[in-house]
Amino acid sequence: MIYSIEEISRRIKPIAKKYQISAMYLYGSYARGDATEHSDIDLAYKREGSLVRGLLKMSSLKMDLEQVLEKDVDIVPLESFEEPIIQQRHPRYIKNVKVSEVPIYVA
Repeated sequence: MIYSIEEISRRIKPIAKKYQISAMYLYGSYARGDATEHSDIDLAYKREGSLVRGLLKMSSLKMDLEQVLEKDVDIVPLESFEEPIIQQRHPRYIKNVKVSEVPIYVA
């Protein structure tokens, strides 16, 4: 199944609230509109102020999102894109995220 952006937004809203996430963004193939049946869903979230701290909470968030979306999910904190080492090693990836990101949840 290929979801619309609106459907993804509707499905992730309770999860974002559960983890007190203030903003989530869709990027990648779903944001660009070229997702296929086999595409995963790429999400970035604002970590500041959320309950997502540490690897265990991140894993729980990922599992909850995969359960409601019934798809593989890649989830990253927005703040990680500001890290100098990430900017140096992955500038093309960061540019692609920034170009395609679509806000799908704002508290």
